[in-house]
Amino acid sequence: MKKYFILLILCGTLVGCGKNDEIITEENKIESEPVDFVGCYKKDHNTVYFDGCFLKNYELVKLENSDSETFEHIAGTFFKDKNQLYFECVYTAMPTPPQIMNDVDIETLDLLSFDNGDGLVRGDNSGYIKDKNSFYHCSWNCEKVNDIDYKSFEVLNQNYAKDKNNIYYKNEKIINIDLESFEAFTEVYFNGYGGSEYYARDKDNCYHYGEIENISECNRIFKKVK
Repeated sequence: MKKYFILLILCGTLVGCGKNDEIITEENKIESEPVDFVGCYKKDHNTVYFDGCFLKNYELVKLENSDSETFEHIAGTFFKDKNQLYFECVYTAMPTPPQIMNDVDIETLDLLSFDNGDGLVRGDNSGYIKDKNSFYHCSWNCEKVNDIDYKSFEVLNQNYAKDKNNIYYKNEKIINIDLESFEAFTEVYFNGYGGSEYYARDKDNCYHYGEIENISECNRIFKKVK
């Protein structure tokens, strides 16, 4: 009996009988045990962590420069805090930590094709966002659309955009295209080979995933959606 009493004292003094007030990871020490927050995230007093969603025994990933007080869900798989934007890709087989975008101006952020005010992702989680300085296209990750004319830049659908000089598929320019006659699908129609948001056309060609396709395919889809 005396031995058991001593063991109980040691348990309470050294390890708290299973209660762990501090979690040690490989790279950092968490001040207090993080609590469930929103989606696949946990937080402590200062920082937000990605917790692996449904995966068991997932080692928490610290989101660098995150602020737990202002961290919030915006729409779809977008989150933000006072410091930066977070984008979580849905295409991977297993949950992965979000892309951290610290070059986005949070105050002027506009999710454009992602948000209609209902918190739902448009289409297949692919689309454009912008701030006061730049446009980005997000799908597997968010990439800046470079060398654009910002003032005339116009989003046509989830995957196509234009400015006064060029047509863009996601964040890439399409070369040798007729700017005046170009049009992209603005209604969703699934044809068995991909959604209509991946199709566009000009007077000479049909474009699928930004590449030239048989013009008859575009004509067929345009009849379906118009």
